[in-house]
Amino acid sequence: MSESEQTPPSPPRPVPADDSNIFFSVVTVFGTLFVVTVLVAVALAFGDPQIPMNQWLNRHLTTVLGAEVLFLIAAGVLAMAIDRMRTLSRMRADSQAEEDASEMSHETDA
Repeated sequence: MSESEQTPPSPPRPVPADDSNIFFSVVTVFGTLFVVTVLVAVALAFGDPQIPMNQWLNRHLTTVLGAEVLFLIAAGVLAMAIDRMRTLSRMRADSQAEEDASEMSHETDA
């Protein structure tokens, strides 16, 4: 039997609470802001067109929504990239620890 068949793969380690990714919170904030902006735009569409907020949104809504979408995408990509880098780093560390433990057990067996 090969060595990989002898030992089952170890389950992934849970992420420590202090190792959280701040960009996931940023994605949540930008997503909420986007939804609120859309809801405000819909509500104002049924309101008085002479209200200053309605006039401002009529002029700038496309720009505001475009900026929010771009920030949302950027924060999402950053969050996923950072999460992936941390996961790969953790996997490398776990793999190295398993190799070290395997070498130690082979040394004690000999």
